[in-house]
Amino acid sequence: MRVSLIAILILLVATPSAQAKGNNDCYGLLDRLSGAPQKVQQALTQTDPKVALDRVVQPLLAIHKILEGAPTEEVILAKILKSNIRLQFFKLEAIFRIYTNSKKVLSKKERKRAKKNHKLIIEMEDVIGRFVDDGNLIEEFRKLKVPQQLIDYAIQKSHESQAHLLKSLKEFGWLDTTQAQSAYERVLESALDFSDVTNRKDRDFWLTRISKKFNNLMKEEYDLDLIEEGVHELRRDLRWLNIYAAAIGGYVQVIDRKSPIDEIQDVVLDPSQAKYAELPKSPHQKRTVFVTQDLFYQLINVVGEFGKLKDYGLKVEALAEAALETGYKKNRREALAWAIELVEAQYGKLDVVGEAKKLHAFLERTELLEVISREIASQI
Repeated sequence: MRVSLIAILILLVATPSAQAKGNNDCYGLLDRLSGAPQKVQQALTQTDPKVALDRVVQPLLAIHKILEGAPTEEVILAKILKSNIRLQFFKLEAIFRIYTNSKKVLSKKERKRAKKNHKLIIEMEDVIGRFVDDGNLIEEFRKLKVPQQLIDYAIQKSHESQAHLLKSLKEFGWLDTTQAQSAYERVLESALDFSDVTNRKDRDFWLTRISKKFNNLMKEEYDLDLIEEGVHELRRDLRWLNIYAAAIGGYVQVIDRKSPIDEIQDVVLDPSQAKYAELPKSPHQKRTVFVTQDLFYQLINVVGEFGKLKDYGLKVEALAEAALETGYKKNRREALAWAIELVEAQYGKLDVVGEAKKLHAFLERTELLEVISREIASQI
């Protein structure tokens, strides 16, 4: 199904959720898009706006608002660092993760298109992530007072990441919305494919997929003796669960009621993780499902704890890599020993592997994810 982007955005301007975001955002993007097929959108006349379209357009509008109007490359980079643009890409990626391989929603041709556009989103998010991480590395090395040659190495990596980011933004069409088949146009094309079902079927499809993802995660095996392939991988998979809940567009909300798990009661959300607890509400949403607040907050806090372990472990890895690449240390064993000593002196000792295994054991003991899964499944 191919429809004019003008039609999509006019439709969304007419919905309560789009009005809440502000019509100017919609028209700002609309004015810059070109090359879309000029076919009348049947959904323009619908009284029940397509949630699947709104779900994709909102993060797209947020991305466009961050990137539009930047006069120089330096301003673009600064806006990206100060914004939540990466979270918006995570939401888009979550949406494509749910839909892309579904034979129930998409035809073979639509699945092929979705995979291609999913890759576009993943690649852009990865590039932004490297840019942010490499930039942070400079300050971290200075804080740890490493030799200048390692700081120079971090600066060089950061410059390379900046250049790669700017090149990718231009090539993929995230900056120039007037170019043929810009990223916005391609992503919205798949959004139209996603919206070929009724809102009721879309809701049940999404909630069923999310419930299964919560239920199945602890069946996976993670080697928690490894930082990147184990601790970080588990943390990523856990983080995706609450991003799915946020990306669904209002179907999932939390409710303050007694937790069904005795060990998880009166949970206080870690303020540093608050952005991941935001579940958008949509005025036109019907048949919302509710997850116990303590359970959802506990999940987010666990993700945050895994994040701290991951950050500590990757500091060591980054230092060791820099020491080897610059010739400051002769071999990996020597580089790791030096890096661990430096990080422990600054941040104290932290048994990353041991603490990760404790968190994993907590998830197994309480069956936190399985209980959330059952709460969602019971309301489908």
